[in-house]
Amino acid sequence: MHLYTLFVCWRKTLKVKADETYNFANITEEESLDFLVEHNIEIPAIFNGDRERIGKFTQKAIKLVYENTSYEFVYNYDKTLNFANDIKQAVLPYLNEQNISIQSCVPYSL
Repeated sequence: MHLYTLFVCWRKTLKVKADETYNFANITEEESLDFLVEHNIEIPAIFNGDRERIGKFTQKAIKLVYENTSYEFVYNYDKTLNFANDIKQAVLPYLNEQNISIQSCVPYSL
C-alpha cells in the first residue's frame, strides 16, 4: 500500500476597501481606542475603564492580526478571549480588501 500526499493550493487576490482604511502596521493606542468605538466593540469590565491598558491591549491585538490573519488568541478568561476575537473580526475585513494576496496550501494524504 502506498501513501501519497497531495498539496492543494489556491490563491486569491482581494480588492481595496474604498471607504475607510487604517494603517494597522503603525496604529497608535489612541487610534486603537477609536477603532473600538467605531466598530462598537464592547470592552470587558476586567479592564476597569483603564484607557492605557485597553489601548495597549487593543493595539497589540490589531498588530498581531495585521501581521498574521490566522493568529489565534489564547486567553484563559473567556471575556478577554472574546474581546480579542471581536477585535480580530473587526480588523479582518479591512485586511481582506487591501489587495492582499492570500495563498494557502493544505496537505492531504491518501
